[in-house]
Amino acid sequence: MKHIYKVLISAAFLCSLFLAALPACADQTGKQDHPSPSQKHAQDVMAVISVETEDKLAGLHCEYTIDGILTGGQAIQPLKIFTLGEDVPVSLPPDPDNPPEGERFPFGLYLAVVTKDGTEIPVPVYYQWEARLDTPRQFTLRGRAAAGYTLTPQEADGLTTTSFADLPAEDLPF
Repeated sequence: MKHIYKVLISAAFLCSLFLAALPACADQTGKQDHPSPSQKHAQDVMAVISVETEDKLAGLHCEYTIDGILTGGQAIQPLKIFTLGEDVPVSLPPDPDNPPEGERFPFGLYLAVVTKDGTEIPVPVYYQWEARLDTPRQFTLRGRAAAGYTLTPQEADGLTTTSFADLPAEDLPF
């Protein structure tokens, strides 16, 4: 009887070793098929938003367009309070089914601020520029909930702004 227990315990041990080795083998073959996180972000449009607001923010909500078509959106660090002067990197992937053509392409950004109580307050301007996947755009976010927020680009070269008041209501994502 002791011999059967030894055989069963040995078999169970060997099975657990085999099962533990499977994920490691799968990772070795899968590494070539999937881009690393840094490679993935190199395929995204990047914006860096410096938070210089008078009140504490729990997050940011971005919606964006490529060639004037609403393409996607992203919530950035929900439920985290940003510190004054914190640079928040925003990585916005182009539509994989309709990748942008050319080195530069028309890109637009809508931004809303998320307050501590979860309220979203849109920055009332839509920004557009000729984006490149390897060149981040720098912005500074200022203001407070009671007065509203502004987003100021570090460089205005090639950037156009459109007030929400000048856009049809059906074009606004917030």
